[in-house]
Amino acid sequence: MVGVFERVYEVGPVFRAEPHDTVRHLAQYTSLDAELGFIGDHRDVMAVVREVMAAMLDGTGVAVRPFYTHPEPGRPSFSNGFDLLFRGLEIVTGGQRLHRYGDYLAALAGQDLAPYEAYLQAFRHGQRPADHALPAGPAPAFAIASTWA
Repeated sequence: MVGVFERVYEVGPVFRAEPHDTVRHLAQYTSLDAELGFIGDHRDVMAVVREVMAAMLDGTGVAVRPFYTHPEPGRPSFSNGFDLLFRGLEIVTGGQRLHRYGDYLAALAGQDLAPYEAYLQAFRHGQRPADHALPAGPAPAFAIASTWA
């Protein structure tokens, strides 16, 4: 969530609690996180990563993305997210996050919301949407996690 700063970067350890049924996702790694505001969609972030990594990135299916990843408009089985794999290992992952409280409730339908309550509070009264051009309304945060084991 980018509220004050346009770009926020951080390097630190990550301990994933999300289960993954693939060998390409690490449960623990050192991450380079970038929260980017003022974007149109995930393709803007993919361009940033492409410049840094000089690699081609493709979108990822919704079924393998976290609940907070925005579905791709017109192709609901795909997400506005991506992974960069090198020799079968995830080294970059990213996704445009949802920004509407109702979308989060729909994404978490059938689940106990109590564990997510603190996270959901930030969206209860609104976040900036991703579909406004500058300067009318900047996009919500876009997270990139670079996984260097």
